[in-house]
Amino acid sequence: VKATDRGDAYNVGRLLSGGASPNAVGPQGFPALVRAAAKGHVAVLDQLLRAGANTEARDKRGNTAIIFATSKGQSDCVRRLLEAGACVDATSSDGNSALLVAAVTQDLKCLRLLLRAGADRTQRNHKGVGVLDYMDSATLDSMIAMTDVLSSAGPLTSLGSLGKTVLPGQECDEMWHGTTTKAGVAIVKSQRFKQSTEQSILG
Repeated sequence: VKATDRGDAYNVGRLLSGGASPNAVGPQGFPALVRAAAKGHVAVLDQLLRAGANTEARDKRGNTAIIFATSKGQSDCVRRLLEAGACVDATSSDGNSALLVAAVTQDLKCLRLLLRAGADRTQRNHKGVGVLDYMDSATLDSMIAMTDVLSSAGPLTSLGSLGKTVLPGQECDEMWHGTTTKAGVAIVKSQRFKQSTEQSILG
């Protein structure tokens, strides 16, 4: 696992050839594959996968390699893991999937990869929080970008727990401002209460 942490592909390869397990777990409970994914060591990740590493191996908090890779913005590792058959909807012990983590970090690249792989956009964690709920703390530009990405996989009507619904043509009070994304979704956000809402205007 130390060689994995360092991204030492030569020694990882040597150890695997000598019979070391690709599913080795470090002293803090991190499987080698999870460490490689979190650190962005693509070459080491590939070596472990070729040696038969379990893509669903978890750390003590239930995070799989794809969840950890997403949390660190390691999109190349996310792609490799998906190609290797990693479960796109795997959840940690608190119920967060890679897609929910990508929403938290506002990582559009990882969002696209996960959605293309069929990630469940309606998934919620154990606190009942969904993808759109994490957008409340985003800037308006980030909200627009994230909504466009999420819209590319289908309607948004079943996503998130949104605070205020503003229908097309309905006036907003001065605390709210709105815009329309390329996907045709109206977004309004309260700067005071940090609430957001969406309403499809595509009919």
